[in-house]
Order: sequence, then structure tokens, then C-alpha cells
Amino acid sequence: MPETPASIEKVKAAAAACFDSALRKHREGEDSFRVVGSYAAGMDQVLSDLFEQEFAGSQEVALIAVGGYGRRELCPYSDLDLLILRESSSSDSDIQRFVTLLWDCGFDLGHSVRTLQECYEYMADNPITGATLLENSLIAGSRRLYKRFESEVVERYRKKEGGKFVASKIEQIRLSLDTEGRTIYILEPHLKDGVGALRDIQRILWVENIRNGSVGFDGFSPKSVVSSDRVTTLREAYAFYLRVRCELHFHTGGRLEVLEDDSIREVAKNLSYPGDGREAVEGLMADYFRHARNTYQFLKYYIEVFEGLSFSQRLKRKFFIRPVGSYLKLYTGRLYLRVEPVEESLAEEIVGFFVEAHRLDCFLSQELR
Repeated sequence: MPETPASIEKVKAAAAACFDSALRKHREGEDSFRVVGSYAAGMDQVLSDLFEQEFAGSQEVALIAVGGYGRRELCPYSDLDLLILRESSSSDSDIQRFVTLLWDCGFDLGHSVRTLQECYEYMADNPITGATLLENSLIAGSRRLYKRFESEVVERYRKKEGGKFVASKIEQIRLSLDTEGRTIYILEPHLKDGVGALRDIQRILWVENIRNGSVGFDGFSPKSVVSSDRVTTLREAYAFYLRVRCELHFHTGGRLEVLEDDSIREVAKNLSYPGDGREAVEGLMADYFRHARNTYQFLKYYIEVFEGLSFSQRLKRKFFIRPVGSYLKLYTGRLYLRVEPVEESLAEEIVGFFVEAHRLDCFLSQELR
């Protein structure tokens, strides 16, 4: 049954109410994860109602949020990343009508229509973009089909293609950090694709997802290669980036990801940084550089430790590690921490680390920097 202009306007009003609720929570200073999470939940309800009108009781189709939307991070002007999972092609005409309805309602879609086998082939053939389906959440439709998606696509992918996926993400992080000309110290930073920004952190989360089957920052424990304190620092950076990104979207009324000179004064003001325009901007950028630096150090450390988990590296360490002093060890031209110094002598020992590095003509590991 075709939708009338009045019913389409009703859907638009419901979506606008979700947007206004997210804006209000953002302006009140609510945690950025809750802002984007509540917006995702609100849009779930809007889309679920539409889906049920078209596919009431159907066990052959499921509507699944994927990508950022799937991990419950829907920023104000982000696309709605949707997977319409179908049992077979018998529902194609109904699906086409549903997609047309979504466009008529004014939604910006990033959608695909696939069977279970097509989903798996897409992930296996595209290790760069396969993460889109790795993070997912059922919005409406067949729960039976969604459970099959989790087991026959996602879990199967983890077991068969996980190693290749992890290697590709680690290499992407390395390129992001080490490519000539890329730096965290940039006056107009890209909040999504900049060095140590949202995408780099997401790559780490995807690696942890493959290793532990987890979603989000909780997945780092207990099997992770990094401490809970380091994870807390990374989460704080991510929350900061999310908050600034949301403000940038709200302020510009679009999907702008670069903190440009034209908008940064209003962004800083709206985020309640104190002082006049220049002072507020300096406060915002100081926070940005602090979080970017912390993230950069985390990523370098993560790669360094992760690479040390391979069998060949473990074997080399067994035969080639050389103890240095009371707290250090030397391996492949770098000094690593062997034992934590006692707190009373920490400052003195830190100076000693630099002395040993100079004496041995070697580098400090990322852990010691």
C-alpha cells in the first residue's frame, strides 16, 4: 500500500524529533556516547515502524544497522548505513518499494541488499570495507535470519578470514601514522580520517572485535595486549572526537568532518570553552592535540606489542633478549620495561632509562616514551 504525503510527513516529523532530542542532549553536555547512541535508538524505532508496515510478520527479510549506525554511533548528519538481509530474491519488489519509501521520507541512505552468502563474499573480498558488516544491530524483521547472519557470516568470517583482516587493519594504522606528510599537528584536523582520529581508533576496535568477539572499548579486557588505563585514555579521546564531530555537524547543518577555520570559533563557543574567540579556540585545539598525541602513542604501542605476539617474535625474544640494569631489557635495538620500578625511585629511574639508551645507542620502546 503506497504511503500518502501525510504519512510521509509524519515519518519526517518523528525523525526530526529524534534529531532535536540528540541536539538537546548534546547542548546539555551529556556524554557523547549517549548522545549518538540515543539518536541511533530513536531512528531504530522510526525505521522499525516503517519496516513493519511493509513486511509485517515476514521471516524472509531483516533490517540491520551496520557500520557506525550498527555500533550505535549515529552522528547528526551521518548516513543511515543499512543492510537489508533477504532469504532469496522473492522479496525484491517489496524491498525496492521499501527503499523508495525511505528515500521519499528524506533519509540519507548507505544501504545494500544481500543474501547470507553474498554478505560473506562481500566481507571476504573486501578486507578494507568488510568491517562495515562486522558491527551490526538488528532493527526489525526476522530474528531467525539475523541469528543466521551472526553465525554463518560474522562468526564464519572471524574464523576463516580474521587473520587477514587483522593484518590489513594493522597495516592501515601503520600507514596512517607513518606516511610522509601526515601528522597530528595540523591546524584544520580531520576528525574522522586524521592521524590518530576516529578511524584509526575504530581500526583498533575492529582488531579487538576479531580477536575477542567484542564490540566497543569493553572488548580490550581481559584478553587485550594493553592495560585498562591505556584503554581509558583511548576512550576519552574517542568521546572527545565524537563530541566535537557532533557539534560540527549541528553547527554546519551537514556532514562536515574537518575542523575548519571558518567554523572553529563557533564550535569552541558552543562546546563551552571559556574566554573570547581566540582563547576558546586555543582551549579546544589544546584538547585536540592532547587527545591526538595520546592516541598516536597508544597506536604505536599497540602495534609494537601486537607484533610481538607472533610465534617468530616470541621465539626470537627467548634467545635474543638481554637484561639491562634492574628494570630494562634490550631487544632488536630498543629498550623495553622488564620490571616496574618502585614508585619512590620512579623519577630517578626514568632518567636512568635515557642514560642507558644513550650508552647502548638504542631507542626507547613506545612503552617507555
